Amino acid sequence: MFRFYLKVARTVKNGIQGNNINKTKVNEMFGPCTTNTKVGFFDLDVNIHMNNSKFLEACELGRWDFCAKNGMLKVWYNNLRNKENVGAVYPVIASCNIKFLKQIKYKEKYYIQTSITAVDDKYAYFEQKLYKHKSDKCAAIMFGKTAMLGRTKPHSSNFVVIPPKDVFQDMLNKKIFLIDSDSSSIDCIDGLAKYMPPVDKELLNWIELDRPNSVIICNNKKDNY
Repeated sequence: MFRFYLKVARTVKNGIQGNNINKTKVNEMFGPCTTNTKVGFFDLDVNIHMNNSKFLEACELGRWDFCAKNGMLKVWYNNLRNKENVGAVYPVIASCNIKFLKQIKYKEKYYIQTSITAVDDKYAYFEQKLYKHKSDKCAAIMFGKTAMLGRTKPHSSNFVVIPPKDVFQDMLNKKIFLIDSDSSSIDCIDGLAKYMPPVDKELLNWIELDRPNSVIICNNKKDNY
């Protein structure tokens, strides 16, 4: 547990202190982001392979790494520190769905691939896959529904859900990403949808069952990615 929190703390520190401004291309805004790690002794269960709960911890590490690398974490930290700012401050998982495919053994290296592949009016949906490093075989797939909490009024201490379109608009306004000539006209989440990795049909089904009346923004075309 201590090792996990140490990794998260280092990731958060790098995301806050790192200078991502004008270094990340807009087509990397939604991922995929790759996070490398390995199975430690305290990650094991009685079967001497990674415990099911540790898969969820790995996904959390992957999400923090994703937010640190694409500049999102730096924006959120500045919003938290400056109470005059409105906008997102931190993310929370509202629900998740995980499918276990293969075991990961003691000391085995693996990596987490993290992307945001869909949003609606309230949530951003993460798709995360854990791959065995040596064989590149997928060991687990996790879908996560994430709300982003923050202020809608300066100096407010009442944090509410900030719509994803406002979160990403805030990042565009602060010029976190390199905007090329083909994407210079982007001014809303609908214009960014083509940069999302293609959405998994199972994720779409899960969203539609969970939020049947929401308008889902995603990229269904694999040839756009």
